[in-house]
Amino acid sequence: MQGKEYLARLKEQLLLHPMFEDNFIKKISNLPVFETGKAQKFAQLYYPHIFRTRLYQASVLGITPDENIQYVLSDILYDEYGQGNLSQSHMQLYRNFMMAIGIQIKDAST
Repeated sequence: MQGKEYLARLKEQLLLHPMFEDNFIKKISNLPVFETGKAQKFAQLYYPHIFRTRLYQASVLGITPDENIQYVLSDILYDEYGQGNLSQSHMQLYRNFMMAIGIQIKDAST
């Protein structure tokens, strides 16, 4: 498969994702201008939350007595960590976004 064909198929799959039916996503998808400065500010403020979310989820998994809830949390964590591919983890995808809009990534643990 050639690169252009691959990207076209990938775009088709992405556009079929249920996320794009969300009202908020529809609203921001139709913004007339992408303001890099605002995206940078948002990304910087949101990064510490993204960094810690998976840690909170893992902690809750460790103390939850209900096996059904444990299953749901473990499934979420599996997705958070890229389903076994760390280059596809949510943290790495967010770092990729940050680099794409020109943000130098700082340590979120501080």
